[in-house]
Amino acid sequence: MNSGNSKALYRRALARFELGLLDRALEDVELLGGTSTGSSREVRELESRIKERLGPKEAPKSPQKVPGTEYFELSPDKLPNSPKAEEPFPEFSFESSRQGVEEAKEKGSKLFSQGDLAGAQGCFSKALWLLDEGKVPEAESDRKWASTVKAALYSNRAFAYMKQQNWAVTESDCTKSLSFNPEGVKALYRRAMAREELGRRALALEDAEAALRLQPAAEELKSLRDRLRPVAEAKPTSPKIEKPSSPTSEGPASPQNRRRVAPVVGAPSVPSASPKNSFELLRHVNSMKRYPAVLAEYIQERVPPALLQSCFSRSPIEADDLAITLQAIRTGADAMGGALVGDYLRQLLRTRTADTQFSMLSNTEKQVVHHLVAMVPPESAGDLKTQFKKIL
Repeated sequence: MNSGNSKALYRRALARFELGLLDRALEDVELLGGTSTGSSREVRELESRIKERLGPKEAPKSPQKVPGTEYFELSPDKLPNSPKAEEPFPEFSFESSRQGVEEAKEKGSKLFSQGDLAGAQGCFSKALWLLDEGKVPEAESDRKWASTVKAALYSNRAFAYMKQQNWAVTESDCTKSLSFNPEGVKALYRRAMAREELGRRALALEDAEAALRLQPAAEELKSLRDRLRPVAEAKPTSPKIEKPSSPTSEGPASPQNRRRVAPVVGAPSVPSASPKNSFELLRHVNSMKRYPAVLAEYIQERVPPALLQSCFSRSPIEADDLAITLQAIRTGADAMGGALVGDYLRQLLRTRTADTQFSMLSNTEKQVVHHLVAMVPPESAGDLKTQFKKIL
């Protein structure tokens, strides 16, 4: 946001010095030479310490092995130009290909669901390193896939950091995820949580409201927004937040009031043909996710249960996309009937790494699953109840 921020440059130089990233610390110090802080005693002392440790002929030392920080510090714009950079997380080995990246992502999700947060971070970071080092040829030929998978990797790694209450890195990873997918609801939610803990409540409120515009029925987002709103709006320096119109006798949560605040205009039409693959399916889903009724109609008319399973037989349906799909099924559940709802759930359970993806749903999203299972006729709901009891 401000590349000439001398304080940030100095603090990053200090951090890089302590991590053993001496050449990069020296780059920051040299940049400080053109700022008002450049002649300060602290900067000169730091420069002397860096050069002393480097020595006249000594190569830069290897970074200190702090879990998760090796890759986090080596930003993507630096990695391709650093042929001497060590390969992070050598304990994890994945093929330098699209399949290898997908395997790393799946393994990371599995380790996360088992409670191994450090292992999950390692897998996600290794996959990102493979992509950013230019080791995956398919990333260049299929940039849409590369952007999608990077958004998921950063969001998943942010979740692991969030579980450890590492709020600063959580915020950073969420921001990176949103740079590839600005409408990532989970990344917005996780960044809002991190910003709340970091005391940036006005920004946290912006994230919560942006996520709610994408997923209006999410109770966790509503709770977060309501918790943030009084504190954020009480500050005179907070960004101006657009407030809903005054409640009427129908109550502030009535559908009529919500329509006046955010009228639905320009809703897309349901595509005339069924999707040919998972990418086309997700493109359609994401284009309609702001219009729940249209999305529910699309799922019912163009995506039968068997097609939903076949689209995600080789690559998983990510937790974010799974949540949107489940909500669409719930929206159209009354029109579908319990038997068809059961078919959708069974086919979703047959998608790749379904157990892991369902386990990564939020508590509110898991309640949607329980609601759908309850709609299935009792005579055919036994297997679903057993499977979901084990997963959720």
